[in-house]
Amino acid sequence: MAHVILSILKIYTLKDLDRYYPLFLQQWEDYKKEYPLLNNIDPFPVGSFGDGSVAFLDRNSLKIYILIHDFGIFSDDVGDFPCELCFENFGELVEMPS
Repeated sequence: MAHVILSILKIYTLKDLDRYYPLFLQQWEDYKKEYPLLNNIDPFPVGSFGDGSVAFLDRNSLKIYILIHDFGIFSDDVGDFPCELCFENFGELVEMPS
């Protein structure tokens, strides 16, 4: 699965972060209102998938997750956590072969 993720993940540049970081924080605050489990995460966006979903680093655990853009809209299995674990740590992301 990691190879599939990397083939569609666009890692943010510093210029991208200047634009997308404030937008991500607003989106995150909106998600936290609906999904209280997100209050335990300190996110930092690292890339996007082109569909509105964002890869982010949880600065508490150092794990990389996907914040799923349309979580629950196209699925009956909504759950309480609109994120999916991608990598156990940032090193796994940067060490993956392209």
